[in-house]
Amino acid sequence: MENEVVAETSVASATPAAPAVPPAPQYVSVKVLYQAVVLVSLAMSILSVVVYDRFFTVKLASFDMLGYSEQIKGALAEKKITLAQADEMFKSVRKQIDSLPSKYVVISGDAILGNAPKVQKLDIR
Repeated sequence: MENEVVAETSVASATPAAPAVPPAPQYVSVKVLYQAVVLVSLAMSILSVVVYDRFFTVKLASFDMLGYSEQIKGALAEKKITLAQADEMFKSVRKQIDSLPSKYVVISGDAILGNAPKVQKLDIR
């Protein structure tokens, strides 16, 4: 039995174990690190502005109610449309305003000096 134990130890000592030394760390240069930080920061800033604009910003839409009612009154005076058609036109404008998403605020066209989407253009035939 002694020979067997000796043989096992000699076999175990003949195959040395792999060294437990970790591989050398690979370092990144400071320039590459700063470039990565700037790129990630820029991407996150752009993404946050786009998401805020798309989902959270209140949008303005204009409607020239005064001009619309004046045109309808003129069409009624010239008997181009009937009173029922005028009521239907006002109801269709109200439906169009109500169908806008909740983030849209409709204000009078007189108050806007720039380019804002208009709710509807009047088409009297």
